[in-house]
Amino acid sequence: MKKLSLTIYLLSLTFMGFSQISVESLIREQPLSTVETINRTRTLLLEAFVQNDREKVQEIRQFLSENFDENSFVTLFPFEQVLLLAWLNDFEEMLQHIKIYDTSMAQIQRKIMPDFANNFYGVIVGRVEQEFETILDNLQASHLTQEQKDFSAIYLRYFFIPFTDPPRHFFGVSEEVDAILREVNTDTREFIATFPHSEYISLFHSFELEPFDWGFGFGIGGGYSAKTGDFSNFFTNRGAAEMFIDITYKRFIATVGFSGVFGRSREDIHLSNGLIFPKDTSVDISTPYLTFGYRFFENKRIIVMPMVGVGAGFIRPGTPASRNDNPALRELNHTFLTTSIGIATDIRLGSMRRMPGQNFPQPSFFAIRLKYKFSYSTWGQPPIHFNGNVHTITASFYMFGRGTRQVRYI
Repeated sequence: MKKLSLTIYLLSLTFMGFSQISVESLIREQPLSTVETINRTRTLLLEAFVQNDREKVQEIRQFLSENFDENSFVTLFPFEQVLLLAWLNDFEEMLQHIKIYDTSMAQIQRKIMPDFANNFYGVIVGRVEQEFETILDNLQASHLTQEQKDFSAIYLRYFFIPFTDPPRHFFGVSEEVDAILREVNTDTREFIATFPHSEYISLFHSFELEPFDWGFGFGIGGGYSAKTGDFSNFFTNRGAAEMFIDITYKRFIATVGFSGVFGRSREDIHLSNGLIFPKDTSVDISTPYLTFGYRFFENKRIIVMPMVGVGAGFIRPGTPASRNDNPALRELNHTFLTTSIGIATDIRLGSMRRMPGQNFPQPSFFAIRLKYKFSYSTWGQPPIHFNGNVHTITASFYMFGRGTRQVRYI
């Protein structure tokens, strides 16, 4: 009898513009397909929801559930079912729908779906979000166990996040969404710690990410070099430049790079082989190098890394043109070994791929790298017989990328 009365109510509202015509004749003259009937019933459900008529919402929801083949038709989407049941304070049935949520979502594509025109889900999720604190109070007062209450409270927050997949390539979110994600991730961790053997752990949708162990970076920049010892007596201090590639494993970092420091001879330099290094001749010292470092300090703004390394240096006097004009300059080319120690600081400027809601520093970023390096060089081979070192300070534009993976809770 109740089902019949609801059917009459639905049809009368649907055809209220034809009040002078009997329901029977309307059905004969304008028969509705199953999908059209579902669409119109959903419209009535939405109207009752907007009017805050909980009794009517429950009645129409039950009508949809009992009068249509749910193996063939989608009457209410799984997320709509969960939110409506939360709003109706029917937490026991809500929990049952959550348990089969992923399975139900996977089966949707094999069913005939209703019309999306009336923004059904948007209206429901907006109302539930507005009344969420009241819903949580009612949830805590329900007959569910504390484990079920805590799990349900976390799960319901998923519907307020404006994307459903883990945020792998999300380029920026509001502070509000970032806060929701942080809260969900933190509460999920606390739930797992409190109920480590809970059957609900497998139902969590992980929005938590962790960085891969390996990462790669590239930098290019310039700065200033200061020479010491005999080196400073013979050559002026000038600029420096470098280009490098980083390979990072966890906190360990290996850098392969190429640096150059520049200067000019202060006076004629008489070499052991009788050649003269002319005064005011430009010179560049090019050094391919390999260094190893460790990120001993890292936060959201800076990374600090001490490093040590080795390299091979090449002294080239003059310019390519002057070396062609003066073959003697080519005789002054010199190769030597160098060791270095230094410290680098990356000052983050921004993230290349924003990872909202995470508790670790953004893994992919661009930055300014400030680096100090002291190079000790061995010059003991003819025709050069002097000792010297180089202090170098550089500022480089640096980009670093490290992938992330979704955290699995089981």
